[in-house]
Amino acid sequence: MNLLSAIGQSFEKKFVSPNFFNPDKVQPYKSIHQTSLDEVVYESVSIPTTDGETLSGYYFSSGNPSDRTFIFLHGRTGDIDDYSPYAIRMQKEFEALDFPVNALVLDYR
Repeated sequence: MNLLSAIGQSFEKKFVSPNFFNPDKVQPYKSIHQTSLDEVVYESVSIPTTDGETLSGYYFSSGNPSDRTFIFLHGRTGDIDDYSPYAIRMQKEFEALDFPVNALVLDYR
């Protein structure tokens, strides 16, 4: 098992699986909503699509130089403000393993 697979499985087991598609939890992100966007540095981004729409998102730069970026697409409820803490937490998990990455969190159309 490679490093990324191990991180992904650990993240899913801790944060995603217990809340995924659970109709009793309308806002599953609240359980790990420990990081406020006021506490981190990020850049708002707009990405134009070929069909004339615009995707909105946040770009979280790694604390250490990195040319790696993961794209985070949130679940079916909420928006990027609600789910950014997941991406921030995942980014911190990578950092703890000495694997700095940037994060791009995108909203759906």
